[in-house]
Amino acid sequence: MARLISSLVGKLTMTLPSEATKIVLAERPKGNVDDSTFRTEKVPMMSLTPSKPTEVLVRVDYISMDPAMRSWLNNSRSYMPPVQIGETMRAGGIGTVVKVNATEGKFKVGDIVQGFFGWTNYALTDESKLNAINPPPGAIALDYLGNLGNL
Repeated sequence: MARLISSLVGKLTMTLPSEATKIVLAERPKGNVDDSTFRTEKVPMMSLTPSKPTEVLVRVDYISMDPAMRSWLNNSRSYMPPVQIGETMRAGGIGTVVKVNATEGKFKVGDIVQGFFGWTNYALTDESKLNAINPPPGAIALDYLGNLGNL
């Protein structure tokens, strides 16, 4: 049964919107984060088409909201470089592969993956930056943003 489901999922075609939405850093906050800190941008989905054999397009289903994100808004070095003005806000997430470029790649359409996608609903990324998720009994994919995660 699992093999049948797996083969069906691999043949699914997913309808994609014409645009993706991302949230970028508009300015560094002076004090608290407010409405001017971020802005929303639309990106044509055509620009997110995998062109390299190892690229995949991921629909971002969940993003992690972590206290460390606030420090990434400052223009100072910490354990990670700061998010740059105009850059998509960094965030770990869980998503579903919706497009692949290679038939022999690491992932197929329908696979659930974990990676740093940022605040966006679709992310084009290299498969080497992703981890496959196969939740054990009693767990769900969302659990990988918590105690099962391994970013």
